Amino acid sequence: MRVAKVNFLDSIGCADFFYGTTLQDVRYAVEGYSAFEGGEAAKYPESVELYFWKCYGGDVYEGYAIYNYLRELSKQGVTVKCYIHGLCASIAVLVALAADEIYMADAALLMTHAPMVDTGVFANAADHREAAAFLDKITAQITSRYLARTGGKLTPEMAAELLTRETYLSADEALALGFVTAKLTDDLLPAPVGEGKVLNYFKPQTPQNMAITAADETRLVDKFINAAKNYFAPKNEEAAPTNLTVALEGEAGNIYVDTTADDLAQGDMVYTDEALTLAAADGNYTLADARSITVAAGAIESITSASNSAAPGADELAAANSRNAELEAQVAALTAERDGATNSVRNLQNRLKAVPGSTGNPTPAGTQTPANKAAAGAAAATTPRLNVVRR
Repeated sequence: MRVAKVNFLDSIGCADFFYGTTLQDVRYAVEGYSAFEGGEAAKYPESVELYFWKCYGGDVYEGYAIYNYLRELSKQGVTVKCYIHGLCASIAVLVALAADEIYMADAALLMTHAPMVDTGVFANAADHREAAAFLDKITAQITSRYLARTGGKLTPEMAAELLTRETYLSADEALALGFVTAKLTDDLLPAPVGEGKVLNYFKPQTPQNMAITAADETRLVDKFINAAKNYFAPKNEEAAPTNLTVALEGEAGNIYVDTTADDLAQGDMVYTDEALTLAAADGNYTLADARSITVAAGAIESITSASNSAAPGADELAAANSRNAELEAQVAALTAERDGATNSVRNLQNRLKAVPGSTGNPTPAGTQTPANKAAAGAAAATTPRLNVVRR
């Protein structure tokens, strides 16, 4: 049996504030190279084991993404087990609740508290009210997952009491409230796995144990180098995340994409709410513009262009033919009008040619002809002359 093991040794991380285990780390531990290579089909193991040695919690959104990813694995037939050996705190508790079976050692603690946000030193009253409303929404979401995953042992009142302050639960207390399946005993420890069957991608062993080629290892190193280059590349300070609302086909509603671009792009995170708190389920989505996207682990994995439009129906053809006939009639009318104007010009030219001495073309203004020269001479002969007196 192929088993993937994920160790939580610090925080639930993200690039913005916390540094620790991310969704991409978990995906890589579970899927291997296919988590980085979009063209490769995901290769899931039969079982995933989560080990919480010392996890203080961390970023809520990253915790949401890991939780939803693990729940999708469970729905696909992958058994997810969780072992709490030390501290499992804050949003890490939600990640642990994604497992099908949860075991907690006697010398371990589980801590819950209400979510927190940094409003800044100079936050005004409106900022605090907005932050409080946002935190209430996150608290309600986490509470709903607590209630759904504890099998009815936890009531809404009990959950509210747990989240009013930092609450540390022992293995017995966590078991009584439904947070764990059983206390961890020697007989519940994971069974040894045959050599080479553990998918420990974070610490590659020899090619013989890992059954991977040198080319695979080279490609993995290149992936990490490229990821590091992208992370440390200069950031565009003016680029701010944009909540892009995308309509789905028919009456399926909208999805919301966290992106800095004007359109969808691979890697953009997809959510079902405008506040960008609920990650969209994995699968295919058809958009109102006839494109389709594939979502994996809450992010856009691929975008398919709109297919060719279907052949027009009878009504569309009739409307097109009618419009074409109208345009042809307009062209015929304009042609007839042009021909009529041309004939009028020709008639005028013929009439001018019939006048003696005319060429049929208009005489430019100021031009002296024999006829008007004679008329000018006669007029001058009858006009009296005046003597100009000079002094």
